[in-house]
Amino acid sequence: MKRLKALIKMELRPALLIGAYFLLVDLWILLSIQGRIQNAWRGFLTNGIKSISLYDGGIRVADIFVENMIYIMLLSIIGMIALVYSSFKNDKSIEIGRFLKSLPYTMRERCLTKMGVGIGTFTVTYIFYAVGMLALHMSYLNKFSEVYEVTVFSEVYHQIFDRGELIQGLILVYIGCIAIYLFCMMFQYLVSNRLGGIIVAALVYISPLFIINSICGYMNARYENIIYKLAEWVNELMIIPAYLSWGEVGINVNTATTISRDTIEQYAYINLMGYKIIFYGIIALLSLMFILKLCVVERIEKSDYFIPSKCFRRIFVCGVTVCGGLLLGDIYFIYSNETNMWIAYGLLILGGLISFLIAKKIASIGMKKEKEVRI
Repeated sequence: MKRLKALIKMELRPALLIGAYFLLVDLWILLSIQGRIQNAWRGFLTNGIKSISLYDGGIRVADIFVENMIYIMLLSIIGMIALVYSSFKNDKSIEIGRFLKSLPYTMRERCLTKMGVGIGTFTVTYIFYAVGMLALHMSYLNKFSEVYEVTVFSEVYHQIFDRGELIQGLILVYIGCIAIYLFCMMFQYLVSNRLGGIIVAALVYISPLFIINSICGYMNARYENIIYKLAEWVNELMIIPAYLSWGEVGINVNTATTISRDTIEQYAYINLMGYKIIFYGIIALLSLMFILKLCVVERIEKSDYFIPSKCFRRIFVCGVTVCGGLLLGDIYFIYSNETNMWIAYGLLILGGLISFLIAKKIASIGMKKEKEVRI
């Protein structure tokens, strides 16, 4: 550990700044939840138990916890991407990269140190967030416990947010953020350019969603179709793990002016939570395995290549070709009133051909320089 002290210090510099960002985000989310629960409680004291389910635009008090998981997930992913981008600044510089490679550290040691510092930075701040969420949940249950015991309104029981569900949600968000971090980090070893690696990682992640939904459009898949059900399941797994749905619920509210009105009640929920935890866990594990494999085969002489790996260059070209062809067909489906499948298939081929040429050009960036040097 003493031998790696200098390396850890070097990796800590960008991580501390992002750690401060994580801490500010966590604090903002916790204060937001506390404020909204306090507002709901004041609404109960003023207008009675019915006001709890209708306060704050119709959202249930229990849903406040789920809704804020959306924000923490999105903001944490932004921080993770920034952490990956900043931590590879020195590695992507040819001069500094050569100096780092001359130090008495193996490539795997440097990789594991970078990974450990990044995950550790997020973990420490996330523990603060998780403890704060559990404390707010306990306070929330204690505050409304007497209300649950004496009320006759069934809506009150919908306000209860189970602690086990909260813990599952916290685990899901944590594993999801770690998976995204490792996934983006893996592409830093596959793509030489820092920003390019993050863009390619984002495109690769959303490509299964795009492909499966485009195929549904070409096949005119309906709800009963197995392709449609597969697309629906893939969408559930890969999108933000918590989201909101709206439903019309007629509720009479007796305000101070005794006016009755209808409202719309909003429900926040996390679907397929267990499957999502497993899914993100698999992504994290596979990304870790590829990172440990790729970090030891990195070569300085190929640092000018946009995509140093020959195998990944081929995968990149194939993926862009397929997605580009489907994209042109999808644009036709969107803007055409009368769909002609022959035209759609023609656009599929044309889009694939254009995308193939563009992908080949992108994948060959940096390779031309080496040929000129050899001449």
